[in-house]
Amino acid sequence: MSEEMVYKMGHPILRQRAKEVETINDPSFQKMVSEMLTMIRDMPAAGLAAPQIGESLRVIVFQVHPVTAERKGIDPLPPMVLINPEIKPVGKEKYDDWEACLSLGDLMGIVPRFQRIAYKGLNEKGQKVSGEATGHHARTIQHEYDHLEGILYIDRIKDLKNLIYRDQYDHWLAGKL
Repeated sequence: MSEEMVYKMGHPILRQRAKEVETINDPSFQKMVSEMLTMIRDMPAAGLAAPQIGESLRVIVFQVHPVTAERKGIDPLPPMVLINPEIKPVGKEKYDDWEACLSLGDLMGIVPRFQRIAYKGLNEKGQKVSGEATGHHARTIQHEYDHLEGILYIDRIKDLKNLIYRDQYDHWLAGKL
């Protein structure tokens, strides 16, 4: 699976609420999860949701890639699978930061997200997992969870002047100085 196989903004599946996963041990489901993990490792992407590859299922995979971790001064996180996830904010603090998405090509925008969240769900073996995430890690989980709800990050941008093409970032920044 490659980035070319990612469904792009405009496809109806990206605007639908994904369905709960009922059978985790199904070989075709396990193959899909394995392909999603390979995809984010190979790109490297921060995360991927099943609707982005045409599967209306409540599955996300996410990581903090070592390159991102070094750039942001945070710890790397190996790829993780979350099936039928639930998330909730821990506190009310939000912060704005840049986001991009495989389904939106070369666009990026400033999006407000909760600084800290709690999450729970199942891993690829059907075992319960839970935890808390902060900062970039929390942002990634919230972004991928939104895909399961039919929400794209552009829906959360407060000011569309902060939606730009990646190759224009330096120009955008120069205009803000």
